[in-house]
Amino acid sequence: MNWARHLYKEAQDSGVTTSTDLHDWDGENEYHKDFAYQSDLVFLSTAALGDGHEEVMRRIFEKGPAKVVVATAGALGGFFMVRNNRAVRRFFPVDLGRPILDSNGAGDCFVAGYLSGYFQGNRPRRADRGRPHRGCRTRCTRRLPPAGERSGKANLICSPPTKLCG
Repeated sequence: MNWARHLYKEAQDSGVTTSTDLHDWDGENEYHKDFAYQSDLVFLSTAALGDGHEEVMRRIFEKGPAKVVVATAGALGGFFMVRNNRAVRRFFPVDLGRPILDSNGAGDCFVAGYLSGYFQGNRPRRADRGRPHRGCRTRCTRRLPPAGERSGKANLICSPPTKLCG
């Protein structure tokens, strides 16, 4: 969505909160920098960042207006930082109490749940608790229909790979 990067100034001028989900950013790819350095809420995955996630999270604050940066780490949970206290904080996976059948969309589900909590007024350090896994708890552990029988909504069903929705 190359066109979206050009809407940041208008969004910022209007006071709209912006977010981005950089699920495959390595911290260096130029294409992602506009999104990382112009969004208010930044989500990224540690998969391509490795041990460098803390450095990248700090750089996002240094170069942009981010209020919160969240780095998900699959089965390990994840990390988050807030602008007014740049200590890296950890969050842990949630036990859904059911076997995991499909992990498609787990990161999207996590982000949607986080944003839901954030926009309902949860403080950033609380937005990682409860909400992100609630959307997944009811849908993630249900078996998907065979690929040929899926409707458009089937693609939204998500599940964490190992007890983590996101």
